[in-house]
Amino acid sequence: MINILLLKHNFISILAGYKNANFVINMSKITTYQNSNSSNIKNFTSINDLRELDFTNVGLTPQERLALKNFDRYRIVQLNNQPSEKKFHAKYLQLQVMANLTPYQEFLKEDYFL
Repeated sequence: MINILLLKHNFISILAGYKNANFVINMSKITTYQNSNSSNIKNFTSINDLRELDFTNVGLTPQERLALKNFDRYRIVQLNNQPSEKKFHAKYLQLQVMANLTPYQEFLKEDYFL
């Protein structure tokens, strides 16, 4: 399991250098749970988790495949809409964070149907 506190700290540190890049990460969507030994762990399935399952030929549900498809379309549209290289790199970093730290169910929402 991945220690979500360490991930949050690392991504926040990375993103601090991009505060003028005009994007926001909604940290309230990142959920942590306590396990029996009281360390915080990631306890949801992200887009990158689904990709890994798909690459290892583990069957995905139709909802999981739809979330992957929606995220990929969303990612391409967002990256293509960036007016400068600096904003492109900032958006790319934001999308990496989303793929790692957002439950895949988020990408089943209508906002991501492009």
